[in-house]
Formats: sequence, C-alpha cells, structure tokens
Amino acid sequence: MSPCGAVSASYGRLGMTFSGSSVGEIKERPVAALLDLRGPDEERLAHGAMDELRAAAARMSEAQRVADIGSWEWRVSDDRVTWSDHLFRIFGLDPATFEPSYEGFLRQVHPGDRALVRVEIETAVRERRPYRLEHRVTVDGSELVLRCKGEPIVDETGTVVRVVGICQDVTDATRSDRTRMAFTSAVDARVEPIPTPERPGRAASDSGAEDVRAALRAGDLLLYAQPAVDLRSGEVAHREVLVRMRGSADSLLPGSDVLAAAAQEPGLCAEIDRWVVDQALASLANGSRGTRLHINLSGETLNDGRELARFVRVLHGAAERTRWLGLEIEEAAIQRNVVAASAAARQLAATGCPLVLDGFTGTQGAFEQIQRLPLDQVKIDGLVTRELMNEDADDATLRAIVRLAHGTGKTTVAKRVESQELVPILRRRGVDMAQGFELGSPSPLGD
Repeated sequence: MSPCGAVSASYGRLGMTFSGSSVGEIKERPVAALLDLRGPDEERLAHGAMDELRAAAARMSEAQRVADIGSWEWRVSDDRVTWSDHLFRIFGLDPATFEPSYEGFLRQVHPGDRALVRVEIETAVRERRPYRLEHRVTVDGSELVLRCKGEPIVDETGTVVRVVGICQDVTDATRSDRTRMAFTSAVDARVEPIPTPERPGRAASDSGAEDVRAALRAGDLLLYAQPAVDLRSGEVAHREVLVRMRGSADSLLPGSDVLAAAAQEPGLCAEIDRWVVDQALASLANGSRGTRLHINLSGETLNDGRELARFVRVLHGAAERTRWLGLEIEEAAIQRNVVAASAAARQLAATGCPLVLDGFTGTQGAFEQIQRLPLDQVKIDGLVTRELMNEDADDATLRAIVRLAHGTGKTTVAKRVESQELVPILRRRGVDMAQGFELGSPSPLGD
C-alpha cells in the first residue's frame, strides 16, 4: 500500500484523462497523435482542453498553498504514488530526488507516531472506510503537526482501486489546543468530586506539605476505592485506590489537592506512595483478593532511582499478592523523563504487578509509549471520553488508541464516564472497561 496525490481531469467528448503529481507533469505531447485525430478542429479542441487543464491545475496548486494543504493518491493497479506540489513543500522534500511511496512516507513520520499512522491507514484500507488522524513530521529541524484525511475508493465489486487523501499543516493551531487542554485538565483535577460533599471543608489552598505530613503521621490520610466496570459483563474488573485527607470539620479533601500539597516537600509524594502500597497489600492480605486493586505512582517515585528501589523492595516482599495489585503511571510523569520512566517501568513490571498507563490522551508522540513500555492496560483520559458527548464529536483519537492497544495485547479503560449514554458508545468502539461516578462512586477501602 502507498499514499499519494494527483491532479486529474476528464474531457468526455475527447475521451481524454490526464493525471500527474504536479502542474509540471502535465507535459507537452503531440496531442493529435496521442488521440489519433486528423482534422484541425479536433486538434484545436485538444490543445484548448490541455490549456484548460493546465489552468485548473495551477488554480488547485495555488489553493493548496494558501490553505497549507497537500494532496496524495495511491493507484493500486500499478502501485503508483503521486503527491501534489505543496505536499512536497510541507514535508520539505524535493520532487527531483524523492520518489513518493508508502514506506517512504512513513519514514518521514515522527518515530513516536509511526505505529499509529501505519495502523490507522492500513486498517482503513482493509475496512474500506475513511480515516482521520494527526501526526508529527520533522522538517529542517522543526517539528510540525499534520492533520490528515484519507479514503479508499472502491470499484463496483468492492475492490479498493485507489486511496486518496490530504495533509494540512496545523502546527500553530495544535499548540493552542494543547495549552487549552492542559488548562482544562488542571481545572478538572481541582474539582474532583469528594465522597462527602455535604460536609464543608477548607479550600485546597489551605493545605500545605506540613498539613499532609501531619495527616500521614496522625492517621488522617484515608484510602477509598472506585470500581472500573467491564463493559461486556457489567462486573467490577478492578478498583482504583484513591487518597483522601481529613480536613476541617471532618471533611475530606480529594487526592489531587493532597498530592499537589505534598509535592511542595521533596520525598513526601514517594513516602505517600509507600504508605499506599503498604495499605493496599495489607487489604489484599485481609481478604480483598478476587478483585484487583490499582494504585497510582507519583512522578517522584518513578523518576528517582533511590525512591524507586525502595518501592520495588516492598513489592518483591509481597510475593504472590503483587498479581492482585496494578500500578498506574501517569502519561505526564513519563513524558517528563522518558528514559528514566522507561527503565522504571521495566523494573516495576518485573515485580509481577500489571502495569497501567494512566491519563492517556493520544497526543503526538504518546502512542510510542504504548509500544515500548511493558504495559498491560491503557487508561484513556477523561478529555478524550468527554469529547464523545459533543454533537460533532470525532472519535478518531479513541478508535486509534483502542486499535493500537488491542493490537499490542493491552486492555483499555475509559476514565470519567459520567453519563450512561457513553456506555454503549464506548462498547461499540471496543473499549474494554469504564470508570466514573455514574458507574460507581469511591467507597472506603475495605468496605
């Protein structure tokens, strides 16, 4: 298979069809000889058609340049790939030295996105459906983001005869979207629902690292667990362990506030990680087996070799209980230090605990983590899940995440499912499990 793009036009009266990768490919040829025409009228008509074609091709090339869009086409019968002039410009390639081909195209895609692009295009062709995705390319040392659409064209027998598509440079727009999404995600974390909302408590900003340490010593840190539900059977697949802290008037502060405060003191987040795993292992020893518990690891434990070694020793001492304990690692924590996080993931997987990539958004480069890390499960971020509720929602990101996860032997969980309407949508898209207050609220660990 090979992506490509061509300018083409037909003139039925003459039975002519012209095709080429650029205006320059519409070459001068003896038109009368080509068509086996004899009279001067036919020759003038043929030359007029050629002039019209050149003008149309020039207008198309100019429109693509203004919109920053390039087109491509793959002709299946002879495996011929063609690109428009502006697609060469987008990729920073010279048509005189670069011969378009599918594998050649993939080599231009950023290594972190290459697997996603391959899976999405080849699945679309196999299923005879359009596709849409975004991916990165590196051009002259700069990283660009391209938004691409493609569609297989079939004949009357249903056989794919061509694949056509476009690529648009959306680098500037994507950077703006990332800023917006990061802000939205931060706001979401701050407004995480509290299991006891009827009790007034102090604001998150009132709690600092000293308060968190004092709560840890006094036994005022609590653990709750929220179920993740299997979308096929309706049964609880596992429960995620969540940290809470007693506040004023016996209120409960959410884990996002607790950990944000703990992060102000070096070593405190890692200390909380060890306390959580001790409590979770004790719960498993006291009869909670049968349903796996998932605990979250902080970036501090993940990226500090000394803290990681201490955590791993705890797990090795737990023997067979580790198979009932899942470890969730935030995508953001991995991206802060990919090399250290990858080494840490291998050490954690060696303990026998299933490894989960949490908060996965499907942003450029993130798909490489699904391939390279020793993961058992991918947890899809609530930002992706919530998009499905929009009237004009595009589920391309969700489908790509599910397809790549399943293709590499991993299960998927959708986070923040706060509407029953989402359940059948997620099930149809192949998501394995879902988690959210609509499906099950957190309850004290051990209940």
